[in-house]
Amino acid sequence: MTIFISKEVDDLDFINFIREKTLELCAVPMISFKSKVFPIPKEEEYGAVFFTSPRSVLFFLDKVELTSSKFIGAIGKSTASFIYQQGYSVHFTGIQSGKPKEVAKAFKAAVGDQKVLFPQSSRSKKSVQKYLDRDQCVDLVVYETLLEPKELKDPPEILVFTSPSNVEAFLKKNSIDKSQKIIAWGDSTALYLEDKGCSSIEILEKSNLEELKVVLEKVLN
Repeated sequence: MTIFISKEVDDLDFINFIREKTLELCAVPMISFKSKVFPIPKEEEYGAVFFTSPRSVLFFLDKVELTSSKFIGAIGKSTASFIYQQGYSVHFTGIQSGKPKEVAKAFKAAVGDQKVLFPQSSRSKKSVQKYLDRDQCVDLVVYETLLEPKELKDPPEILVFTSPSNVEAFLKKNSIDKSQKIIAWGDSTALYLEDKGCSSIEILEKSNLEELKVVLEKVLN
């Protein structure tokens, strides 16, 4: 049995788990990323910044140095960890990164009415912004997400999609049928899959490999 996941996987615990389950891992990203020239925001334009992925951190901080007065938020633990690695403190970390509505509600309670800068992809679904006051959100595209469709030789029995863009790229050269089990990396990806006619989707709330192992145990039984 083959499991496809739309991202590179180098986590040894997860790889060992796959081996124990006698699964074949097909880890193939269907998207790539490219830096984009963007206007450097003025200090007075925002009091907080919210990062939705390690990539948004990487491409933004490559051009901008944040002052200690800025309130920094992260969608989840992996993004927060990457921010720490860049030498910054994180004042808010989402608990359920796969549920942007819940993260947005908690972030709103923490940040109040401050203007929030959102460094993001050219293909961002703005999943957190839609649950905040529109006039407090400052959107800034700092990188491009490029589709890189790849045709898989054999249809995997289990499909794990990590983003709507990965689903879009996958469907350009592959199809999904009812016999395949589908796992979505959060609500936004699940909604996109549903829009494409998929059903019976398992949804990760925390969107990490630890949670994926738990869901796979359920799917495989």
